[in-house]
Amino acid sequence: NRIAGNTITNSSNDGIESYGSNRMLIENNSVSDSDYHGITASYTSGDFPYDVQILNNVVTNSGYHGINAYQVQRILIQGNNVSNSGFGSGDVYEEEEYAYYGDGIHVEGSGGSYEYYDTLYDILSNTVTNSADDGIEVYYYDYGYSEYPSYAKEVSLYEY
Repeated sequence: NRIAGNTITNSSNDGIESYGSNRMLIENNSVSDSDYHGITASYTSGDFPYDVQILNNVVTNSGYHGINAYQVQRILIQGNNVSNSGFGSGDVYEEEEYAYYGDGIHVEGSGGSYEYYDTLYDILSNTVTNSADDGIEVYYYDYGYSEYPSYAKEVSLYEY
């Protein structure tokens, strides 16, 4: 699975979205002026995608996160240039009394009762400028299944 060499401008949602796709390669794209995320890879309907690579993309003026990965198993984010995240028309996402501003690169994962919930990531050699919140944020939370161990893992996934 591959999304490569595209130019996307003025998207009313995500510039590029990949939901539930395994072994997805997103590379050498130019994404600008998306109302939500520039590029997002996420799970859908309980299927957690794995082996996702987001490489050498240029992402500018995203309403929320420039690059977003949510519940992806084994992800490499490398060589991307991300700027002006969290300042577009979707710059503030409000949920109840909380407001979230966009990160340049946002990786969110969790642990829980099954090992496949654990997120493994490499975030290497990216350039992030002018984000409304964090340049790079890795957010990990636990589903809270007390009878099973859960823990964050940070390992190198690929040999260079």
